[in-house]
Amino acid sequence: MIRRILSSAILLLSCTGLGFPADGEVQLIRSGRINEAISHLQERVKADPNDADSLNLLARAYYSIEQWDDAIAASQRALKLQPNRSEFHSWMGRAYGEKADTVGMIGAASLARKTKSEFEKAVQLNPAASQARLDLAEYYIEAPGFMGGGMDKANAQADATSRFDAAASHLIRARMAQHGKNFDEAEVEFKAAIATAKTPANYWVNLASFYQSRGRLPEMEAAITKAVATPGRSSGVLYDSAGVLNRAGRNLPGAIQYLRQYLDEGHFDEDAPAFRAHFLMGQVLEKMQRQNDAIAEYRATLAMASDFKKAQSALQKLQG
Repeated sequence: MIRRILSSAILLLSCTGLGFPADGEVQLIRSGRINEAISHLQERVKADPNDADSLNLLARAYYSIEQWDDAIAASQRALKLQPNRSEFHSWMGRAYGEKADTVGMIGAASLARKTKSEFEKAVQLNPAASQARLDLAEYYIEAPGFMGGGMDKANAQADATSRFDAAASHLIRARMAQHGKNFDEAEVEFKAAIATAKTPANYWVNLASFYQSRGRLPEMEAAITKAVATPGRSSGVLYDSAGVLNRAGRNLPGAIQYLRQYLDEGHFDEDAPAFRAHFLMGQVLEKMQRQNDAIAEYRATLAMASDFKKAQSALQKLQG
């Protein structure tokens, strides 16, 4: 993707922090009831084709189940109605970025340029939006120069972000150093983000992800323990911590425990709706050779998001 893959090391902010309307459909998306969310939103858009907020929500519902073409189409309609909404451009950029990862080189280059344009527009419309800055900086870090990337541009985002969010600025600099293989500097910046954050739990997960990428697994687990134990941490920290453990193949029972706790707490992040927690649990259970339990989790995923193709494929593989 450009967000989920290019910014896999930036787990900082959930999309719920971008100032979106907190109506019933938002809650359906966060809770993972995507079948219901899409049905409700399609009815709302049918009744009022000029309902830009519902179109944006519909794009986000499609995005959650990785239906990039539908997400792009709904985002385009929303932006045509309200072209000056920063968060609409952010979602458009993410959808373009995800789509870019599924097409050939020529198509990917075109979509990457669109991704960059949308992220830049989101920042232009809301210069104090930390997540928009992080998305744009991550694009600049990862994209080659001929697609508009560049460390000088990422550094400019870090400088601009430092004026209102020191921790996010340090996170951008950590990613710049990590990408440049300056790992000692990256570690210093990840720790500076923790030290300056008002709510550091998510930054501890970013440090854990860095340690995982470096094979420093005991330190990874220690950082996860810090993240989960941080007062005031969001429930999403549990999901993200489980994801880091799963990628590392380390303490898989702990990953299951975090995912069950996440589902029990019921305070879902939009980047981690409940169906995704069930899907991740299925992946972890597969690694633990608990195939019947994994099948149950994939079925739970599809009960909420029946068109999520990754769960369909995983279930088909296990059932033969």
